[in-house]
Amino acid sequence: MTQKSKQVAMWVGGSIIGGGLVLTIIGMAAQFWISTEVKAQLEDIPEIVIPDTTQLTTDVAAIKATVDGIDDKADTAIENQQRFEEIFMEYLQNEANR
Repeated sequence: MTQKSKQVAMWVGGSIIGGGLVLTIIGMAAQFWISTEVKAQLEDIPEIVIPDTTQLTTDVAAIKATVDGIDDKADTAIENQQRFEEIFMEYLQNEANR
């Protein structure tokens, strides 16, 4: 290999390595810029506030108690209706037997 060929080979090799270094530096700069931009955008997002659910929990408990009370009253009403029907049927039978 001649001296000139060696110089050309070194220039080509140096250019390839130098180009790779430039691309690496550009990539690192882009990564830094992206991370900075994302961090700034995340800081702009308002903090999520979880509302107080105490009143809602109390309301649900009150509604549940009301529904349970209605259920108990409905059972009592059905039992009373059935007892009324029995008594009325007995009355009708007694009247029919007279």
